[in-house]
Amino acid sequence: MERRKLDKLYDGSCGKPQRMLERAVSETPMSADTYGFLIEHVGELDLKLLSKLFHARLDEKVGRVERPFVHRLAEIATTATGADVISVADLASKISREAWIEDLVIPLKDKVPNYVWCRFVDEVRGGELFNALNSRMPETDRYVGDWDPKKTVFPQVEQDRPEPLVAGVLDRAHDDLAIADFALAKLPLIALLELHPRFPRLITVERIRSVARSRVASNSEKWIPPEGGPSLPDWMAPLVVERLHHCEDPDEAKFLYDWLFALPPGSHNADRYKLAFIRFKLAVTVDLMNFEVFERHADWTPIIGRCLNTGSAWKTRGREFIALCLDLGKGFPLTVIKAALSSATEKDGATADAHREAILRKVHDVTASLLVERAGAAIKARNFDAADLLLSAFTSLDPGSFVRGALNRLRKTPDLPSRLVLRIEGCEELAGAGGRAPSIDAINEAFQVLTRQKS
Repeated sequence: MERRKLDKLYDGSCGKPQRMLERAVSETPMSADTYGFLIEHVGELDLKLLSKLFHARLDEKVGRVERPFVHRLAEIATTATGADVISVADLASKISREAWIEDLVIPLKDKVPNYVWCRFVDEVRGGELFNALNSRMPETDRYVGDWDPKKTVFPQVEQDRPEPLVAGVLDRAHDDLAIADFALAKLPLIALLELHPRFPRLITVERIRSVARSRVASNSEKWIPPEGGPSLPDWMAPLVVERLHHCEDPDEAKFLYDWLFALPPGSHNADRYKLAFIRFKLAVTVDLMNFEVFERHADWTPIIGRCLNTGSAWKTRGREFIALCLDLGKGFPLTVIKAALSSATEKDGATADAHREAILRKVHDVTASLLVERAGAAIKARNFDAADLLLSAFTSLDPGSFVRGALNRLRKTPDLPSRLVLRIEGCEELAGAGGRAPSIDAINEAFQVLTRQKS
């Protein structure tokens, strides 16, 4: 349509130009005169007219000048509600990526309700990595019937949605290197591992390793892949070993431990017992107010027991475990001994039964040795009541004669109460009395004495 005719129609509209503007935006293909006229009168275009304009086919000689119209769309968006919000968002596909970001989304921050602005951010498109990070509206736990976000705006639900992850990097949407730096700084480790196969040159193995090393002691995220998703890559094994020294979540710890020891031999040099002991110690030392502390952390006790399936293992590692239980003062998890006994097999020239007998003997011997050692420390500190309790627990055991020397030295301590001397003498009679028959029940009784469940 010629410009002269457009101007006459406009002047003849007597201040109500909507019908003639609708005629103008409906022209196909749109001429340069019509396009120029609409640019001049852009402030009078409503959302319906702008939508037609953005969908219009221009004459091949007409160069598209979209920014005046995007600015007008942004003005309209400040008061848009309901279906109009969806109509504005739908126009993103008809507007250049740069104009949508620079002339609409960024300027509208804090000028529209946040849930409306989030919808406009959802439509931003940049580089491939940016697009992968810019997820649509997150799912909600609130019941909203058959609500379809693509068709209806639901302010009561949408106002609670978090700001899109990419909201702070809209001005760098097309800079893949900048978005990679952003992702490595902000995303959980599991999300980075999921992105790596798609963007191996941006989210590299070395950069993920560096992120993992920096977060190995953090408890702000869990290193558990989503159900049904890919497993952790094998190269994560050394980092998982470190993680198991720190993570507080019991489910995460058990998952990582099981994953680690399901890997092929040679994937790592972690020790089953040491890691299980560390996990058990971390678990119980943050839960000392609960008397059923061992039952609450039963994942680790059978593992520890299976690692202590010979008598010699109880001389060193078993001693460490028993000492921890004495320190905790919450009894002893019998599942450790039961697991040790059940996993004993014929090896090193001895039968399984011989190993089981050796295990029980060594548990009694080590426990007795630790009790006498701690009784000596209590006597040195002149805490005779504590010493008497420790030696009272000793009398439940069936130790070997090796401990007599230590008991004899205790008895010769000057100025001991007579009742404590009698207690020590009784312990000396028990030590190596012959016909040893060490049992699990006796160990349980000794720790019940220590926890004052039995006198």
